Amino acid sequence: MAGPFLGILTLVTPSSKFLENMDLSQLFFIFNIIALCISRSLCYIDRTRNYSRQEMERLRQLDQHYRIMMRTSDRFSTPFKRITRLFHTLVHKKVRTHVRINDKVIDANGMDKSKDAYLVIESDSFGTIKIHSMQEPIYYLCIGKDGKPIGIPKVQLHAQLYDVNNCIFKEQFTHKHVLFKSTKFYNKKTNTGCLAFKKNGKGRRVTRSKCGHRSTLFLERKSRIIIDIHNDGPLKSRLISLLRKDRKKS
Repeated sequence: MAGPFLGILTLVTPSSKFLENMDLSQLFFIFNIIALCISRSLCYIDRTRNYSRQEMERLRQLDQHYRIMMRTSDRFSTPFKRITRLFHTLVHKKVRTHVRINDKVIDANGMDKSKDAYLVIESDSFGTIKIHSMQEPIYYLCIGKDGKPIGIPKVQLHAQLYDVNNCIFKEQFTHKHVLFKSTKFYNKKTNTGCLAFKKNGKGRRVTRSKCGHRSTLFLERKSRIIIDIHNDGPLKSRLISLLRKDRKKS
């Protein structure tokens, strides 16, 4: 039923011999194939086969389960993280200002080298991310009841005292910029629901922010990838060596 996908999973089993013979570009290529296989539904079901009613019902339930899991945060996998700074293109000041998370206050008035301007973007599920501060205590960038960005403590999210769906975004990259669509507030008809800030750096309501407007566009500064693999030391060391080799080549 999903022979090609199972074959790829068997191929990319992280054994030491396999990793030693792979360079960084080949490893990323295989990971991209797996991501495409999941997102584009290349793991197809043979429709020419005559399924029984019981089998079709199981397939329908699996398809429904897949769609639900696509909208659910992945709490079991280790998140992919990167440290970056987001320069806001609309704020007109002599000094470049960045998006900053200063406890509950979120604006686009962060200085270039200030600690609160360094953000961590971590993966949440298929194609979705969450943004939080790098410095302790950790605050997540979320959308408040008024539709404006607000900082929510990590403790409240883990204790389920705040709706985590308000803190999940989808990254959309253009030729030069990146914008963040709120998975909860995005509206396809009006093309609104993107993270945005005003000229003075204060947050705008996402329900009034059209995606693609200058208020929603950011320039992502040079990022630093965080490798956080707790249960697989050999894989972590191999990935670090591959990244170092790739950096020397460039």
